[in-house]
Amino acid sequence: MFKKVCAIFLSFVIAFGFTFSSSLESYAYSRQKLNKSMQETAALMYKTIPKPVVASIGGEWTVLSLARSGIKVPKKYYEDYYKRVEKTVKDAKGILHRMKFTEYSRVILALTAINKDVTDVGGYNLLSYLSDFDNVKKQGINGPIFALIAFDAGNYDIPIDKKASVQTTRQGIIDFILDKEIHKGTSKAGGWALSGTDPDPDITFMAIQSLANYRDQKEVKEAVDRALKIMSKKQLSTGGYNSWGTENCESTAQAIVALTALGIDIDTDSRFIKTDKKGNKKTLMDGMMQFYCKGGGFAHVNEGYDGGGGSGTGLNAMATDQGMYALDAYYRYINGKNKLYNMTDASQTLAIGNNPDLEKKPNNDNNDNNNGNNGNNNQNTNQGNRNNGNTNSNINGNTGNKNVKTDNQGNKKYTSNVGGKKVTTTENKSATISIKTIY
Repeated sequence: MFKKVCAIFLSFVIAFGFTFSSSLESYAYSRQKLNKSMQETAALMYKTIPKPVVASIGGEWTVLSLARSGIKVPKKYYEDYYKRVEKTVKDAKGILHRMKFTEYSRVILALTAINKDVTDVGGYNLLSYLSDFDNVKKQGINGPIFALIAFDAGNYDIPIDKKASVQTTRQGIIDFILDKEIHKGTSKAGGWALSGTDPDPDITFMAIQSLANYRDQKEVKEAVDRALKIMSKKQLSTGGYNSWGTENCESTAQAIVALTALGIDIDTDSRFIKTDKKGNKKTLMDGMMQFYCKGGGFAHVNEGYDGGGGSGTGLNAMATDQGMYALDAYYRYINGKNKLYNMTDASQTLAIGNNPDLEKKPNNDNNDNNNGNNGNNNQNTNQGNRNNGNTNSNINGNTGNKNVKTDNQGNKKYTSNVGGKKVTTTENKSATISIKTIY
């Protein structure tokens, strides 16, 4: 009898061992693909944005994405960026923008990621510009969202502004975001949007990112749970997300950042695993990686979903930034590291040093025929033709190049040479609030 029991037990051990081994092999393979995608995209960013500046395209998000990846980047890259930030802040006498206060949040995040003192940038305390809450909320909900993320990134104290009509506080920001919940106080409550009554994946997941540290508050937890329930239902069979009628890379990237911030395992949580038409299980990573381009980087949309003209189907700067930092967030989660926006570890984890892999020439197969309107993000919706990005953001646009001109409408035009080709990138001044350019 004892031998029989031992034999049965041994069979379970062997079976379990085989299953466990297979699981490890599969997991190791996914890590291998993740590391390869991160390395390729980091090299692409480093080569195409050699001189990042203060800008939502070719600026802080590129710096943050590289800094939080754990991939070695030459010290000079970050130091030169910091010098350009200092000059920009000094030249502007601290006023980066009088309406878009996400400019400060974005720069604070990038500087925190590279372990710089945000309280003294050319003699200016960048945190102080977010201490008047009336300024922070001028853009709507995205201003408070990113102010809270920025304050928490370095566990910063919010400066006291005696001249402020409303002093910014963490709780004040939290209450503002909660108050903007769609259909708040009704049975339909859940999620957030820049406008309207349909929860938008981008803004909803960004709101969740900002609230992730405050789920010990009952009202926060309940609002986050309602949003997750709605977003689970909105997830597509591909594993990705729709925004304004178009499945795109960025919306899914924000989902990955949000769920990893909550400590949710996106590989196993059934709420965020869908079944496609062929019966295959699809996760958020599947949803985002369908936009991955050969050799690194991400497209904004797939063919047939771009509003016509091929716009957004090639390498796209905004999609690449968001796709890369979503990879960072996933990488940090599965390796037990600080969350993407918890940068209190920056002094220990910022990887500095020579990296021959970054010097490799990026694969330009996707670039050569896409030097036109790849970043326009024009999408057709039932409201007509809506420009979701207002920014030509082709990844080949070297926005760090000093050759910058401004046209009669105040739009900045950057000219650079990439792969022996002259490329011009336009940043539209009117893009104060849009679906993708929201910070």
